[in-house]
Amino acid sequence: MPGIFRIQFLVMAFTVCWSARQPLSAQETIWGLSPGNTFTIETTIERQTTMQINGGKETTSKVTEQIQIEYVVNSVRPTGIVFEVNVVKANRSGSKEPEGTDSSPNDQLESLKNFSAFILVAPDGVVTNIARRLDSLRLLAGPEPLGMDLLATACSEKVMISWLSYPFWMTPTTEKPEQGTEWQRADELSLGLMGSLRTIVTCTVDIMDGQRIDLKFSGDGRHVPEITDNKSENLLQFANVEAAVESFTGTGQMMLPEVSVIKTEDGEPAELRPWFENLTLDWQIKGKATVASASSNREVSFRQARKQTSRLLPGYRVGTRRMFPVEELLLERPR
Repeated sequence: MPGIFRIQFLVMAFTVCWSARQPLSAQETIWGLSPGNTFTIETTIERQTTMQINGGKETTSKVTEQIQIEYVVNSVRPTGIVFEVNVVKANRSGSKEPEGTDSSPNDQLESLKNFSAFILVAPDGVVTNIARRLDSLRLLAGPEPLGMDLLATACSEKVMISWLSYPFWMTPTTEKPEQGTEWQRADELSLGLMGSLRTIVTCTVDIMDGQRIDLKFSGDGRHVPEITDNKSENLLQFANVEAAVESFTGTGQMMLPEVSVIKTEDGEPAELRPWFENLTLDWQIKGKATVASASSNREVSFRQARKQTSRLLPGYRVGTRRMFPVEELLLERPR
């Protein structure tokens, strides 16, 4: 009898382990995507920052950045989907007042095209891991060690995960979302050498109109100081940092698949489009700090209005078919 029980236990353990190794079905993955599926998100970030040094005259800078990130499904695992993410386009423009000169030349973002990483996205839309981050940052930093120190500090793992996570906020934690359904996401916004602002974001279903779902976002942020243990002595030293999110709001839209096409006639999972459609987020940020230098300390205060707009670009590829958003198809119809 003990031998029989031992054999039954081994069979059961093997069955459990084998089941865990099986890839998730399309219904269990993010938006039903499968290896090879590709989509691109275009994000425009507008920042207006007003700074004051030692109580002197205020200066205001305005910067606009536009970045396109391509997401390619690399593999499907029991823990979620592995995406390869690549920056395919990046440019910047800006001005500084009162001088009115260009303070953020476009070529500063050109090196971002070297950025590539892998992320693991769980079935509930949470990015749980990122790989190749430091390798990409080394390419961006070039041969200067100081550049790598700066990027590694400003672009922490949580900041990079947040940057790549926004499309997956459009993943309800319930199979049948209704008006008022809520779920939460974590956002980490970099303040460079002054740390970051961490916000717990509540995503709420606002309007349901057929397959279209409109969302609204809200949240409270708090300042997370920069960890000084690994900070290079060559970097600027910030002390007495105080920063806060005065307000955080946003809206978004996703397109759910029609129930009738979730499966094909033979019962196999159908090829589905990404649910993400668009997203707009607004931050109002303020802060102050002491900047230490060899000669003296300077008191710096700042306010920033930040707006981020992201949209799914047409021409995404799902399976072997090239698909376009509903709006693109309607625009091409004869009137």
